[in-house]
Amino acid sequence: MLIFGGVKLIKILEVGIAMGIVFLSSVVFLLKNSPVDSENRRLDVDEKNTNKKRVLVVQLIASIGVVFLWKLNFDCYVKSIVVANFLAALFQGIGIIVNK
Repeated sequence: MLIFGGVKLIKILEVGIAMGIVFLSSVVFLLKNSPVDSENRRLDVDEKNTNKKRVLVVQLIASIGVVFLWKLNFDCYVKSIVVANFLAALFQGIGIIVNK
């Protein structure tokens, strides 16, 4: 259901300041809270550091991609990346709440 909501968001959203705020807040949330432990799998310090570096690299690539695509006026791709990042942050937030 949320995935279809994401598709709806892509159609509704306009590229602008609000979308930039949503993207930056989701990037900050993902960088701050990644990775998330679960009851079944606890991460040790080395695994957390490795995964945190991976998240940083992915978010840097996504951020650079958003800026370049925005400058080239590929709004549909920008919207897709922003909504995907927002949904990742949303699901991670849900995972944090569930695993507490």
